This record gives sequence, structure tokens and C-alpha cells, in this order.
Amino acid sequence: MYSSCEPCPMCFAACVWAKMAKIVYACRIEDADKVGIRQIPIPSSLMNQLRRSNVDLVVDVLRDEGVKLFDAWRRKSMGSGV
Repeated sequence: MYSSCEPCPMCFAACVWAKMAKIVYACRIEDADKVGIRQIPIPSSLMNQLRRSNVDLVVDVLRDEGVKLFDAWRRKSMGSGV
């Protein structure tokens, strides 16, 4: 699975149940939190460890670009345009 952000616990569990081999994401939970996207702050790496799953996590892929998109979304959602 490819995602702009680290999966929340529910999405990570769905990936495990679907037997996905790899999750690739750009932004981390902290990046989303900075722009007002709230989720339970349990990192995928911890869930992977606790679940003893073998999901390959590829993190920070194009993270800087993803953070810029989050910032643009925040500005737009606050009514100040992009």
C-alpha cells in the first residue's frame, strides 16, 4: 500500500488482516498532527512489533513533498488559499 501518511491503528490493522506485504508512506503521524489531522499516536513500527507481523514498512518516501502538501491543505482549510 502507498499512502501520503502513516496509517492509523485501524488502517494498519486492516493492512495486516489483508496480508499486505509492504506499506510505503511519506508523512508521519507527527506531521499530520502539526496540520490538525488527529489520530491515535501509535506508530506503525510499534504496531508491527506488538502484532509480531512481518509487514515491511518503508517510511519517509518523499516526506518533504508530503509535508508541503499537508501545509497547503491546512492553509486552504483555514481559508487563506494555497
